[in-house]
This record gives sequence, structure tokens and C-alpha cells, in this order.
Amino acid sequence: MRQVSEHTDLKIDYTLVKKGRAYDAVRFNIARQQPQQLPLPFEHP
Repeated sequence: MRQVSEHTDLKIDYTLVKKGRAYDAVRFNIARQQPQQLPLPFEHP
């Protein structure tokens, strides 16, 4: 999930949902994030 968040415009997280003492489900949270802009070297003429 970390690689998907780093290399795409999606932010993925999860939450474990408990029922009693045991985990019952996994809830995935998916959101769109601003893509990272790569710095481009500029040379002035």
C-alpha cells in the first residue's frame, strides 16, 4: 500500500474493525492526493 501511495495519485489506508475480541473486517480508505511535482533543472540562456 505504501508503494501505491508513493507512486500514484491515490492515498490508500486501512482500518481493522473489531467485533468482540477478534478482528472482523478490514476497511480500506482510498482518496485522491495531489501528484508530486518533480523538480526540473532550468538553465537560463
